[in-house]
Amino acid sequence: MNSKEQIKAWLSYNEWSESDKQAFLDFVENDGSGEVRNLLESEFLSDSNAIIAPDISGRMLEKIHLEAGITQKTKIVKFWKPLAAAASVILILLSTMVYFNNSQKVQKLSAVTKPTEQKDIAPGGNRAILTLADGQTIVLDSAQNGLLSSQGNTQVVKLENGKLAYEQSASRYQQSGISNQVSVIQFNTISTPRGGQYQVALADGSQVWLNAESSIIFPTSFTGNTREVTIKGEAYFEVAHNAKMPFTVKVNDMEVQVLGTHFNINSYEDEGAIKTTLLEGSVKVKHANQDKIIIPGQQLILDNRSGKMVVENKINTEEVMAWKNGKFYFHEANIHFIMKQVARWYDVEVEYTGEVNKIFEGTISRQVSASNIFKILSATGGVHFSIEGKKVIVSP
Repeated sequence: MNSKEQIKAWLSYNEWSESDKQAFLDFVENDGSGEVRNLLESEFLSDSNAIIAPDISGRMLEKIHLEAGITQKTKIVKFWKPLAAAASVILILLSTMVYFNNSQKVQKLSAVTKPTEQKDIAPGGNRAILTLADGQTIVLDSAQNGLLSSQGNTQVVKLENGKLAYEQSASRYQQSGISNQVSVIQFNTISTPRGGQYQVALADGSQVWLNAESSIIFPTSFTGNTREVTIKGEAYFEVAHNAKMPFTVKVNDMEVQVLGTHFNINSYEDEGAIKTTLLEGSVKVKHANQDKIIIPGQQLILDNRSGKMVVENKINTEEVMAWKNGKFYFHEANIHFIMKQVARWYDVEVEYTGEVNKIFEGTISRQVSASNIFKILSATGGVHFSIEGKKVIVSP
């Protein structure tokens, strides 16, 4: 579906709900080329060129204007930014339309519906536990911003954006009277629960994003000739370049060696394989007596059972990085693949009462409540969901 068709589908709604409005605004916000704004200006909202009926577009504009507190019918391209700020507390529902594939026939889903208030499950968020070298634990999502701990010459700081940062020799904290003497290498662990994610800046400047149900073990400062961390679950890395100190990520008995690069590792046990996807730079993956180098756009798959490593070319990196970018991305995905992601992000148990033989495609924001995802998927007519507490029952 091109931009013109998507706009027409949204603007043709007789009723413009809160979720419809936010989905549309999100769509406009992500318009990097300006195509959407040009279409709105020249074809959809122009009195002489409107493709849709003026009364429908008028009702839609009145609802958005009312929400934004705008008294005059200014065009969307003119009031977009102030409205986005005013609506920042509203959860983003969808960034694109969703499809499902049935016997080679793709059908569009335009259902953007309100959640069932009595039976709903909120999406995950920035939740994690920090375990210090001495065993002390800090719940990061409830911790106050600022200095959380000092270990050797490294201060652990929670920034205003919620990210955790390891800062070395930070003079602004010296007034606390905490010693900056380094005695031994100290390791910390950050663990995200189901329904959690978190970002941390390591002492060398490398950035790490943890997906739900994941963890990373790392030193509070890097010394010697190498930088080494250990992960479980899924993590995305943007490694600070340092040719004299290579960066190594350990996952079970596999190693990923880099100098400075961007890559994602998915090592969930229930996936059956460890997938290393490279976005930028170069990495070498080592396992047993095997080692392979991959380039951007490639994915190395290590089968957990056979131990065999295979390199896949032309990987859809948008799909791989969807979780970090706040989306679910489904490409020729069956319901079991989808529900694994849903279970981790919404912290739910999934039960199947029959076989669902449908293939789904599309993207959905990870900020929607669970009921919105279920309503979108169930609109295909091929799957039904019911919520019982924290259990989701999936049936044909």
